[in-house]
Amino acid sequence: MQLPYKILILFCLFVLIKIPASAQCSGATCTDPVPSVDATQACILPSPSSLDCYYGSTTPDAPISFPPSWCTTIHNNHWFAFTADATSASFEISCYGCASGNGIQAGILSTADCATFQFVSPCLGNLPTQTTQTLTTNTPLTPGEVYYICIDGSGGALCDYSINGSVPTVTGTTNGLCLPS
Repeated sequence: MQLPYKILILFCLFVLIKIPASAQCSGATCTDPVPSVDATQACILPSPSSLDCYYGSTTPDAPISFPPSWCTTIHNNHWFAFTADATSASFEISCYGCASGNGIQAGILSTADCATFQFVSPCLGNLPTQTTQTLTTNTPLTPGEVYYICIDGSGGALCDYSINGSVPTVTGTTNGLCLPS
C-alpha cells in the first residue's frame, strides 16, 4: 500500500523539478546599448534615443528568450530594453553586409515578467540587406515603463545592422549622421 504513495510522491517531485522557474527581468540599467540573447539579462536604457547610432551584428548564438508569434521563427535574436519617454517610439532599422542569409527581423514588445511578451509594433519580417525600414509602435506606450526591441537574423542570417544610424558607407558626423563605433 505504501509503494503507490511513494511512486506518487516521486512523480510529484519529478514534475515540480521539471517546471521552469518564472523568468524575471533583470532591472539593471545601462547608458550604452548592450545586446543580450536572453531578455531577462537585457539592461535597461534610459530612453529610446539611447539606441541612436547603435551598430551591431546578429550572432550564431542560440536564442534563450522567445517572443510570441514572431515574424517567422527565432534563430539568433538580440534583445534591447528601454524606458519609454513618450507614448510612441520609432526606430530606423538598417540591414547591411550579411555574411550568410539575406536579412533581419525586428519588433518592439512589452512584458511584465520577461517570459510573456506582447507586440506593441508590427513585426518587420525579412528586412533585406542594404535596406532600411521604420519600426514604429502601433500601441500607445506608457512613459516610464520598460519595453524591448528584439532583432533576429531572418532564417538565422548573420547580418550587420544599425538602429537609427546611417549605413556605414556614409562618413562624417554632420547632418545627424552616425559613424560606426
